[in-house]
Amino acid sequence: MLGFLIKTGLTAAFIVAMSELAKRSLYVSALLIALPLTTAITTVWLYLDTHDAPRAANYAGGVLLLVPPGLLFLAVLPLCVRAGLDFWTSLVIS
Repeated sequence: MLGFLIKTGLTAAFIVAMSELAKRSLYVSALLIALPLTTAITTVWLYLDTHDAPRAANYAGGVLLLVPPGLLFLAVLPLCVRAGLDFWTSLVIS
């Protein structure tokens, strides 16, 4: 249980730090998020919990397969906002 709380706290701190950084520098925050930091953190947590390297590698491969839908989201959201849709509608569409 303590391990779960530590992971949750560290992961939440990372997300909050990135959102705070985005308020100051969109491009630095975007660069740090675009790097596979969250995937690396999750892969490390998975490996530390299971000590199963093939499982961690399979997880990373699964994430790779989901990159194209993520890129679609990142392309559609700004296009919708630029087209005049409000943020929440754009988010649902993307």
